[in-house]
Amino acid sequence: MEVTPELIEQLTRMVLQAVQQAAPAQAQLPAALLIGRADTWSQLAAQYDLRGTEGYEGSATPYRFVLVDELSTARLADLALGRDSSLEACAVSKALLEGVPVYLAQEALPHRRFQATANPSYYAMLEGYVTRLEQFGVRVLPRAEIIRLLTQAERAAETTEGAAACCPQEGLQPDVTGLLTGEQAQKFARQGKTTLLLAKKAKMTPLAKDILREKGVRVEWLKEN
Repeated sequence: MEVTPELIEQLTRMVLQAVQQAAPAQAQLPAALLIGRADTWSQLAAQYDLRGTEGYEGSATPYRFVLVDELSTARLADLALGRDSSLEACAVSKALLEGVPVYLAQEALPHRRFQATANPSYYAMLEGYVTRLEQFGVRVLPRAEIIRLLTQAERAAETTEGAAACCPQEGLQPDVTGLLTGEQAQKFARQGKTTLLLAKKAKMTPLAKDILREKGVRVEWLKEN
């Protein structure tokens, strides 16, 4: 086949058209900030737009969650002590301040490879940093468990958001009229609620939304009559 300018132009148009058609689908995926290698989390690529820190602009609110899969001992200490010593540490700090869920893969904790040989006191100090992060709300879990939770959360989100546009429920009182926090969401989930009724003007923090998805609690917004 002869490669002519007309053929090149036609192929170029076809490629551009394919790119334009694929771009909106990617843009519709919820964004997530990944600190680590994307290939480790390929199972999440179909549900989330995993972005590296090169695009981080000082706030974690554009992201559904922050996922940490690359960590040094020094950075672990900085995170536990709230030090903004690096772009990655700053991103985690902002996520905790802004109510964005943070997941830390257990496999990313470097000191645990030396559990059998490490000085007990030194090892306990490092584990203390991990405990402190958990107290801050960071979820320290194996990679497989994080993938399972996030996959289930996004599937539940599709059901939840589809049910959000239901008809007004006459005679029902909303469970939440103001701001639903992560702590309140945990409380509702512990009560065994499967559906949470929110007033029309009520709002949820990102952490509350994530918790309800993980727990399988459906959200319905009460419309005004």
